[in-house]
Amino acid sequence: MKHAIAVDIGGTKTSVVLMDSDFKTYSQVDFPTPRDYEDASEKIRKTVENLDPKGNLPIGIALCGLLSRDNKELLLAPNLSWKNLSLKELFHWIDGDFKVVNDGTAAAWASYILGGKKDYRLLSVTFGTGVGGGLVMYGNLILGAGELGHIKLDPQGAACGCGSRGCLETFAGGRHLPSRALEWEGLNVETACELGKLANDGSEAALRCFKKMGSIAGYALAGVVNLNGIGTISIGGGLANASGHFFMDSLKESLKENLMVPDKQNPTIHFSQSKRNMSLMGAGAVVINPPPNLQT
Repeated sequence: MKHAIAVDIGGTKTSVVLMDSDFKTYSQVDFPTPRDYEDASEKIRKTVENLDPKGNLPIGIALCGLLSRDNKELLLAPNLSWKNLSLKELFHWIDGDFKVVNDGTAAAWASYILGGKKDYRLLSVTFGTGVGGGLVMYGNLILGAGELGHIKLDPQGAACGCGSRGCLETFAGGRHLPSRALEWEGLNVETACELGKLANDGSEAALRCFKKMGSIAGYALAGVVNLNGIGTISIGGGLANASGHFFMDSLKESLKENLMVPDKQNPTIHFSQSKRNMSLMGAGAVVINPPPNLQT
């Protein structure tokens, strides 16, 4: 039985856990992600040392940002305002084996492993603070990619944390949903969680917000399927786990409507296994059961 330390650095929360090769987790620690990258690294270091005092275990890290194709640099993490950081320097305190991947990419690898490696073209989509994505193609992770949330849908649209405008994330990311709820339905909510509570209470306006969000997300995903011939889409993330049942039907409907040949292309869509944090699971998996293109 192999073990590893898995770390998921999200735009809102960071999770650190001890994980085994059966995806069982132990002693998980969660804390708000510090805005300063040095503070974040130090907080993670202390947490890892508490879980693995001897420092013998490999460490897998999922990070919510665009990484370079050689997987050596964080180019931009819009929801943390981190950019141009050497991963080796950011995690300088790690002496042993460690790997860093995009959080959506990590989720894709976990979905692929837990799904029995059955689909050669798998897309993972995470709806959380932002919108992330990851691709597994023929058993390999596609590195330096996965920023699904920054597909441009409206060049004159709302400003995005990446510096552009009208990204998918500004329509379907948790951080932007409150402003969309105000724009679309005149709802004054502070957080996506609050919008979800209204929907749970039967608010028709809140339900329409989620339906519109799903339609826009499905439209964007159709483009990815048309481009890459995706066979399976695995959907997860905090927002999806909490409120996915409100937008999943409209997402599927919009996706199918915008495929070139809907009856032939329509991919299998499912929520990630057991609604677990698939980015965290994938962070551990890339060091316990690494893809061929990340093996050392």
